[in-house]
Amino acid sequence: MLKAVYNATTTSGSYSFEERMGCGFGACMGCSCKTKYGNKRICKDGPVLVKEEIIW
Repeated sequence: MLKAVYNATTTSGSYSFEERMGCGFGACMGCSCKTKYGNKRICKDGPVLVKEEIIW
């Protein structure tokens, strides 16, 4: 659903990701998301990411 919103909008915004987390403190990298600035961990660096940094 977030990807559809991303593709349908032209304005900037923030996206809140909820991900099933294996450890919850960033050690397992199970919740990583690709961004322009490298992989970000949803549990540590998120859960809110700016639209311009997300790579689908």
